[in-house]
Amino acid sequence: MDNWLEIFSEIGKEAQEVALSISGKKEAKRTLGRGAGGDITRGIDKAVEDVILKKLKDIGNVKLISEECGVIELGNAQEIVIADPLDGSGNAKDGIPLFAISLALASSEAKIGRIDVGYVRNLVTGDEYHAIRGKGSYLNGKRISTSKSNILSAVGLELHPHTPESLMSAMKVMNVANRTRCFGSVALDICFVAQGALSGYVDLRDTCRLLDISSAQLIVKEAGGIITDDFGMSLDEKEINVTNWSNLIIAGNSDLHEKLLEIVKK
Repeated sequence: MDNWLEIFSEIGKEAQEVALSISGKKEAKRTLGRGAGGDITRGIDKAVEDVILKKLKDIGNVKLISEECGVIELGNAQEIVIADPLDGSGNAKDGIPLFAISLALASSEAKIGRIDVGYVRNLVTGDEYHAIRGKGSYLNGKRISTSKSNILSAVGLELHPHTPESLMSAMKVMNVANRTRCFGSVALDICFVAQGALSGYVDLRDTCRLLDISSAQLIVKEAGGIITDDFGMSLDEKEINVTNWSNLIIAGNSDLHEKLLEIVKK
């Protein structure tokens, strides 16, 4: 597992160089079609995914599940790498300095509960979050843990308020939390919960792909957090692919999680 962390870190460093060199420029915004997940693929998405592909081709014998290229078998696949090459691509293409790469490893099945290694790198600051199942979560090599407070001091919120219903759902959280934040990068939002910077995170868009959270969900769980769908159900048996999605209720501890669930269900 440690070997894969080194590989993910190498990919992250190179991805950061590539992304920062074109973020906010015409090359980053250039439309290249649509990825396997259905979203528009832009120049910066492809540039970062190419870094991942090149490294994994050199390693071989791995299956890649990625938001842009879909599923690729590289040799006799023995392990599964799940990649969101650019989480927060809207920020990246516009030059807003908050976006990340997300990489996860599963040695058996591509399911949320089977993730063994999770790695998220902030491609602007270089901060590295990682977790190995059963061994805790870390930020830049130092152990992190979620908030132990029962106060909703700051809650991350991701939404597309295209309908009155989605806006009303968001307002329920905004009316109760002391502060709300919308950063535009799901993986980083979840990692902020893992380090205790956010009390929780709520995503009610009906569009959050499980692929996008495959690494960050392990990081928050290993840090002591709780993650479920908006009905309070575990995500562990859900399959990770380019189309499966779920709403999310994430909190630093069980008390906060119950509060967020109550708020959303009202």
